Amino acid sequence: MHENHESAVYVISGEAGMWYGEGLRQHMWMRAGDFALIPANVPHLPYNASDTIPCIGLIARTDPSEQESVTLLDIADPGVAQR
Repeated sequence: MHENHESAVYVISGEAGMWYGEGLRQHMWMRAGDFALIPANVPHLPYNASDTIPCIGLIARTDPSEQESVTLLDIADPGVAQR
């Protein structure tokens, strides 16, 4: 989770999934050409949907020191049982 800034993601190629929201209970798919805005303070866990095809994306954040405001949460990966 990024406490103090937003993230914008544009998928260039491949496919990604992302768990997000409280308890990582919501899920979305992103494919080439898709755009997502992740507001500040929203827990999220993106992943490459393929073990063999790379997912390439462009990510922009509203904080030049974005790694300093990352908060790791003790939430189990909801997709582990599904992969």
